[in-house]
Amino acid sequence: MNLINKKKHSRSRSFRMSFLFGALLCAFLTTTMTGKAFSQTPRGVFCLLPVGAGAGQDPSVYYNVDVDGISVRQNWSDLEPSEDVYDWTYLDKVTARAAVAGKPVLLRIST
Repeated sequence: MNLINKKKHSRSRSFRMSFLFGALLCAFLTTTMTGKAFSQTPRGVFCLLPVGAGAGQDPSVYYNVDVDGISVRQNWSDLEPSEDVYDWTYLDKVTARAAVAGKPVLLRIST
């Protein structure tokens, strides 16, 4: 290897090491700073209620120890039946029942 190639190779190596160190530092900071957000992601078995089909009339779903939460689906057209008029009764009923049972709720609003 001649002198020119040695200088070029050493600069390339220092650049690669700096880049690798920077990437590892970014990865470390990302995982430590956002760890709480990822730990709040709901996990487990969720009961998927039919779209807008009442408040989940089966009380066993809410108190079943094998069910970790309730997943609620609702059409936007049911939430806003006419312009600037909103009907939250379905979501209010489901979330109230889930809260009493101590279950988290996942809301899925389709448009």
